[in-house]
Amino acid sequence: MKPLTLDKAMELYRIIGKHLPETDENDSGIDFIGKIVENARQSSTPQDYIDAIILLSGESLLSISKMSSDQRLEIFISGLVDNKILQLKAFCNTMGFNHG
Repeated sequence: MKPLTLDKAMELYRIIGKHLPETDENDSGIDFIGKIVENARQSSTPQDYIDAIILLSGESLLSISKMSSDQRLEIFISGLVDNKILQLKAFCNTMGFNHG
C-alpha cells in the first residue's frame, strides 16, 4: 500500500482523529496503533472505521463489504503504519488542524 497524498492523509485524520489516543513518550508505534484499533472496535461510530478502510485501500464500499474482517483489519493497520499515523497526528496538532 502506498502512502496517501497530503490531502488524503488530512482526510484520514479528519475521519479517525477523534479515535486517536493521547500519545505517551513511552508508546511505540505498535502500541499506538493497537490503541487505535481497540478504539475503532469499541466506537459508537463504526462508519469511521469503514470510511478509513475505503480511503486507505481505494476500494468501494461493496468491495470492502465482501472482505473478511481480518482483511479489513489488515488494510486498516497497514494503512496506519504506511501513513505514519503518529507523525500525522503530531503534524496536524502542530498545524492546528482539528478533526471532525
